[in-house]
Amino acid sequence: MPTVKPRIQVTETEELTAALEVARELWPDQPKSAQVSLLAQRGAESIIEQRFAESLAIQKAISDFHAVIGDTYLGATKEELRQMWERDDS
Repeated sequence: MPTVKPRIQVTETEELTAALEVARELWPDQPKSAQVSLLAQRGAESIIEQRFAESLAIQKAISDFHAVIGDTYLGATKEELRQMWERDDS
């Protein structure tokens, strides 16, 4: 089919063959090229969702950390932290 968009060539590896079997179940009326495109889109969406979930987990860990220690160390430089910890060891 004519198009002005760039095309890519994909080698059908064992992994891609397995993915295409799933794609055929999900989108049986779509041609193989559309199935590859849909798989790529779903894969990208999955990665974006995973990154978002990881970011939320990090934010929650930071929030939980601050809930435990308060603002004691907030904004302190490394040197100030060392001095605080050395005083705490005494």
